[in-house]
Amino acid sequence: MSYWVKAVLGLALVTAGLGGFLYGLYELMNVGTCASGGPYVSARPCPEGTEAKALLLPGGLILGTIGVIVFAIRGRRPGASEDSWRASAWLVGWAPLFIGTGVVALVAGLGSDGPDAGTTKFVGIFLAAMFIPMGLVPVLWAVTGGRSVRRRGGYAALTGDVLENAAKMAATAPQPVGPSRPAGPSQPVPPSSAVPDPGGDPVERLRKLAELRDQGVLSPAEFAAAKSKILAEL
Repeated sequence: MSYWVKAVLGLALVTAGLGGFLYGLYELMNVGTCASGGPYVSARPCPEGTEAKALLLPGGLILGTIGVIVFAIRGRRPGASEDSWRASAWLVGWAPLFIGTGVVALVAGLGSDGPDAGTTKFVGIFLAAMFIPMGLVPVLWAVTGGRSVRRRGGYAALTGDVLENAAKMAATAPQPVGPSRPAGPSQPVPPSSAVPDPGGDPVERLRKLAELRDQGVLSPAEFAAAKSKILAEL
């Protein structure tokens, strides 16, 4: 099957399974506590069709899981980034299930007016408070964290910025006070082509590069080229 066939089929199965699960959850919360069958006489027998609605919960989860698997194996769309299709498959299954469960439970609980209304409302509020944040966490990460890292050029660029910030902090940290030296001739300004020698601690080399750039010895282009060379050696 092609990419689009798998994508559409997977989304259709996820939608059908999730819809059945949420419908069954809503109906069962409206029914409340009941019992049917067995040798005992229940004070509140279950309405007709309760068993079928209860089967929608595991059946919907199974169907939705199959849909997520089909959606996940669709592959990568031409031109898409290497990891975007995996992240979207994760979000298609996780976020709608947890957010939908919390919202449906809250609506059913607050709208309950049966004999178990108090218990049903408590259960609805409890499930909403637990499931909605669980569903929003991966959504917020995908919207903010993932894109932020990709905009900054991936892991290598992010690591370089961290090292550069650490070098700046080390350069501006107060130095230990030692014995004073007699005044002497000022040190000559290093040439514009001066860069730290290869090898050694990358943080120290980046610190020296930052100092040369702040002093105007290195131009922004020279600083960027030297920084890229140090990062490439990591």
